[in-house]
Amino acid sequence: MTRLDLSSLNPPQRQAVEHFAGPMLVLAGAGSGKTRVLTYRAAFLVDRHGVAPSNILAVTFTNKAADEMRERIAALLGVRAHGLQVGTFHAIAARLLRRYAGYLQPVRDDKGQVHAWSSTFQIYDADDAERVVRRILVDDLRLDPKRFVPRSVHATISFAKNHLRTAADLARDADLSGDHYLLQVARVFERYEWALARANALDFDDLLIKLVEVARHEGVRVRLRERFRFLLVDEFQDTNPAQYAFLRELAAPERGGHGNLFVVGDDDQSIYRWRGADPSLILRFDEDFPTAVVVKLEQNYRSTGRILRAANEIIRHNTTRRGKTLWTANPEGESVRIVELADEAAEAAWIVEEIERARREEGRSLRDFAVLYRTNAQSRPLEEALRRAGLPYRLIGGVRFYERREVKDVLAYLRLVANPKDDEAFRRAIGWPARGIGDKTLEAVARWAEREGVGLLEAARRASDVPDLRPSARQALANFAGAIAKWAAVAAQGERIETLLRELLTDGGLWDALRLEDDAEDRLRNIDALVAGAADFDRLWESGDPRVRGLLVDDEEDGGALRRLDAFLAQAALLASVDSYDPTADAVVLMTLHAAKGLEFDVVFIAGLEEGIFPLGRAYDEPEDLEEERRLFYVGVTRARHRLALTWARRRRRGGEWLPSVPSGFLQALPDDVVERLRPGDAGDRRPRPWSWAGPRRSVERPALDVRRGAIGSARFGWMDPDEADCEVASASFVDTDAWGPIRVGVEVEHPQFGRGRVRALRARGGDARAVIEFEDVGEKTVVLRYANLVVLE
Repeated sequence: MTRLDLSSLNPPQRQAVEHFAGPMLVLAGAGSGKTRVLTYRAAFLVDRHGVAPSNILAVTFTNKAADEMRERIAALLGVRAHGLQVGTFHAIAARLLRRYAGYLQPVRDDKGQVHAWSSTFQIYDADDAERVVRRILVDDLRLDPKRFVPRSVHATISFAKNHLRTAADLARDADLSGDHYLLQVARVFERYEWALARANALDFDDLLIKLVEVARHEGVRVRLRERFRFLLVDEFQDTNPAQYAFLRELAAPERGGHGNLFVVGDDDQSIYRWRGADPSLILRFDEDFPTAVVVKLEQNYRSTGRILRAANEIIRHNTTRRGKTLWTANPEGESVRIVELADEAAEAAWIVEEIERARREEGRSLRDFAVLYRTNAQSRPLEEALRRAGLPYRLIGGVRFYERREVKDVLAYLRLVANPKDDEAFRRAIGWPARGIGDKTLEAVARWAEREGVGLLEAARRASDVPDLRPSARQALANFAGAIAKWAAVAAQGERIETLLRELLTDGGLWDALRLEDDAEDRLRNIDALVAGAADFDRLWESGDPRVRGLLVDDEEDGGALRRLDAFLAQAALLASVDSYDPTADAVVLMTLHAAKGLEFDVVFIAGLEEGIFPLGRAYDEPEDLEEERRLFYVGVTRARHRLALTWARRRRRGGEWLPSVPSGFLQALPDDVVERLRPGDAGDRRPRPWSWAGPRRSVERPALDVRRGAIGSARFGWMDPDEADCEVASASFVDTDAWGPIRVGVEVEHPQFGRGRVRALRARGGDARAVIEFEDVGEKTVVLRYANLVVLE
C-alpha cells in the first residue's frame, strides 16, 4: 500500500494536514490551496491514523465542490475512500432527516390538527415557498401583497429561521417594539409552518433548523457523534447560526462533543451576511473552542503580484478581520487597468473588443474570460454586445434549469407521486394542462380538505363527497387522482425515472400540451433535457454512485422503501446555479460577483464600479454593510489569474433616464504602482488614453448622497438577494443634499393625506429629492419632499 505523499505541500499546509485530534481553524486566503488541504487532511486521517472513511464528514458550500473533493480524495486513496461522507449542509441535512424524521416535533395548527413529517418529505424551493406565503397573505389573512410583498415576507422568515428564531420569537419582538409589520409577518410565519407540515414539506431553511432539532435529541446526538468522529468544514466564513449549532452539537467539548472540528475559511471572503451567514463565527472560533490551533495559508498560487497587491490594499481598509497578507512567487504581471467609459453601452463594447483583441493577438479561448458585475440587471448591455459580436457566452446565476416553468410543471407531477400530501405540487399539476378545474372549484376543494384534515389530492380522490361541485369537475378531479395513483404504483416498484417520466408525459397529455404553447420548441427541448437527465440519474443510481445514493441514506445503511424518485427530486431541489458551471465550455462567462465565489479565470473584467452600484448605496448606512461590499470586491479581484480590468461609466440608464455616475470609492484605495488608468477616446475611438482621477477625492466612508436603504442589515423589511438589488446612482451635483432636511431613513413622519409612516428609503430622481415611506394605513408610497409637507415626529 502506497503511503500518502505530503511533499507537495508547503509548511503551513502540511501543518494543517498533519493535525490529528482537537479543533483547528485554517485561515485560507484566496488561491492558497484550501481544497488541497481539505482533501489531503481527509486522506491523511485514513492513511496515517486508520480512521474509517465513514467516520469522516466533510461539508462543502456547493455540490460542485463536494464532487470535486470526493474525486480528489478517491484519487489519493483509491478504494479506501469508500464510505466518506461529503456534501453541502443542505444535502447532508436532507439525508439525515430522512433517517431521523420520526424525531421531529409534530405541528398543531389552529384547528387542533396535528401534522408530522415523514421520511418522504419534499423540499420546497424559493418559488414554492413564496407561493405558499402569497396564498397565506391574500387568502388567509387578507393582507395587501403590495404592502406585504411575499418575497420580502418570506425573506424575513428565512432570515429568522437561519438564526434559529421562531414565529413566536418574532411575535414577541413585534409586541415589545409595537411593530405592526413584524407582527403580521409573525402571523404569516406561523401559518407557513402549518402549511409545510400539512404538505409533509420542508423548505431550505427547515433542512438546517430541523437538523439541529433532531441533533438535540440525546439518542440521535450520540449516534451522530459516534458516526462522524471527524468534521471537516469548507467555506466556514459563510456558515450561519443554524449550521454552526449543528456542528457544536457534535463537536463542542462543553456539550460532550469530541472536539474534532476542522474548519477552513477566509474572513476576508465572507459575502453572504444578507443570506444569514454570520462572519463573527470565524472571528470568534478560538473563543468557542479555546484549544483550537490556528494556521494561516498566505501564499497565493493563482494571481500575479500586481493583482495580489491590489487585493491586499483593498481589504486592508476593513477593520473587522483577523488580518493576513497574501503573497505570491508568481511574476508581477500586467498592471490592473481602471477604465472610464462614456456609458454602459461603451463599457460593454470596450469589454467585447478587449476579448476579441486577446483572442486574435494572444490566441486565448473564450473560456478564459469572465465578466463580473454587482447585480443581475447589469448583464443586459453585456449580453447585447456579445450577441452583436457573435461571441458565445454563458450566463451563470440566471434561471436554473429546474426553475424553468415547464420543468417545474412536470416535476410537480413527480413530487405528487412521491408525496401525496404535497399541496403545492397538487395546485401546480392540476392547473396544467387545463382540465376545466377553475379557481372556484379549487377553493371549494381546499375548504373541504381543510375541514376534513386531508390533503388536496385526497380531497380530489373523494371529490364525490365535496359539496357544490359540478359533475364535470368531480369527474376531472377523480380522473386526476386516479392517474397520480397509477403512476405512484409504478414508482413504488422502483421503476426507472426515465420510464416513469415518459409514461407520465405521454399518458398525462403533457407532450401534447407543450406542443400547443408559445415557444413550444424551446419548452420541448427543455423537457427532452429533463428526460435525458433522468436517464443519466438512473445509470448513476443503478451503479450505486454515492453522488445520488447519498442523497437519501448513508452508504452503510439500506435504503429500504426510500425510492430512487425521492433521490431524483432531492437532487433537483438541491442543485445550485453555480453547480451547472462547466469550465470546459468555450464561452465567455457572465456572472454576479456572488456567483463567482470559488472560481478563477485568466482574464477578469469587473463592470460598473460606480457609487450606488458597487458599493450599493445602501451599504453606507451601516459600517458592516460597507465592509461586506468591500469583501465582495476583494473576492472579485482575486478571481483573476493574469489580467484584471475594472470599468466604470460616466452615466448609466436607470428607470428610463440617464443618470450621471461617479467612480466607486473602492477604486481610490488601489495603489498607483499597480494600476493603469485609461479613458478610451470618444466618437468611436476606443484606444486607451492615460487619465487621472476626475473630480475631488471623497472619503470612501460616505457617498456624496445617501441613496436607498434596503434589505442589507434590515431584518425589519426582509433580507433579499443583493444581486437583485435596486441600484440607484446619484452624485453630488445631481441633488443638493440639503434637500433632505431632517428626513432620514428610519425617521417617523406624518403626511397630511396619508397619515403616519416611517421612511424606508431616500432617492434622487429628475432633480428632486424623494422619500419612500411605509404608511400605517395606506402602505408604501413615494413622495417628492418639496411638495409632501412632511412633519417629523421624532
